[in-house]
Amino acid sequence: MASARESPPHLAGLAAARLARPRYVIEHAGVPAAEAEQVAGYIDQAIDALAKELDMPPPAALSPETCVVHIHPTPNDSATTGLATMHSGTRNGRPFADLHILAPSAHDRSKTTSVGEPFDDNFFRKLLVHELSTLFLVQATRQKPKGWRFHSAPAWFVQGYEEYLAVMLGSPHSKTVTLGLYESRLRADPDRVTALSVEDPYGDGVILLQYLHTKLGAAKMRALLASQAPSFRLAVASELGVSLDDLYTGFRAWARKA
Repeated sequence: MASARESPPHLAGLAAARLARPRYVIEHAGVPAAEAEQVAGYIDQAIDALAKELDMPPPAALSPETCVVHIHPTPNDSATTGLATMHSGTRNGRPFADLHILAPSAHDRSKTTSVGEPFDDNFFRKLLVHELSTLFLVQATRQKPKGWRFHSAPAWFVQGYEEYLAVMLGSPHSKTVTLGLYESRLRADPDRVTALSVEDPYGDGVILLQYLHTKLGAAKMRALLASQAPSFRLAVASELGVSLDDLYTGFRAWARKA
């Protein structure tokens, strides 16, 4: 991956363009300033919404010295229609985050998502929340003395939690229409989720997380993230009062109801 201060090959020859915000810097060579400002507004909304929903301050990586958002004018390996890439971790002893996204205007509007929706403004806002939520959820499981870590959980929980936050906080459309499409697809085929596998960690995982939030409440889910149990399975048992096997069984029964 190119560093935050280097120009990737596909941007060679384009004039540098930077937009500084209190929690990050946007690099948008080849992307109009007005579009970069629009994206910045969506990012600011996403950060504030995630902090409120998860009842925690923005992660340490979100600062103009350590977080760079790269808005690309054309598709590439890191950012294309429907795909963004978040790199995060520790660099020179400090947390960092590099987010690569394709400019909204560059998304191929002739294509559709896995539930048949266009790659429009609603999708883009949802995508930003999904990617930024990673920083919050990782920090939520690291800011405790011991215990399980976010990426040690099953893929349906990792991707499903990120997508749940994305649809709930992205836009009114995603909270109602998009979430409804995910749920309808799963209810039409509940066998997409079994104790052994979840067919689509994003699109089916989001409904598992909707089920958990509806049944147990957001406070219980935050307690799960804060659990000092050594594994996700043990954290679920101690904080949610149910085994993973019983969780899957209860979810499948719920999904089969009309």
